[in-house]
Amino acid sequence: MRESRAHSKSTIIHFCAVLVIDGKKSCYRLPSDYGQILAALLYCARLLMFEHALPADKREHIVNPCMAFFRIHYRWLVNGRPTPFHFVDNLLAYALGVGKDVGGKPRV
Repeated sequence: MRESRAHSKSTIIHFCAVLVIDGKKSCYRLPSDYGQILAALLYCARLLMFEHALPADKREHIVNPCMAFFRIHYRWLVNGRPTPFHFVDNLLAYALGVGKDVGGKPRV
């Protein structure tokens, strides 16, 4: 897949679009709720990428673990590269910014 079209064919981006819908209320989630989901998704994705870069069963045999990690990190996790993780990170920043303007949930 070409890097310029990473957003158009990404399962992660499709999954994020589905996560914004609240099935119980039949509406979109509040930005603060959606931001928490995106933050958890990014955290898990970073952990999975770390495990992919340095598999537990092969860690002791890797000569330079930093270089192995940075190869994967530069390809997928650097902000600004056209990857699904960059898209989700920008979406999280947008949700956090909008969530500040929305305020808290009204209570009576």
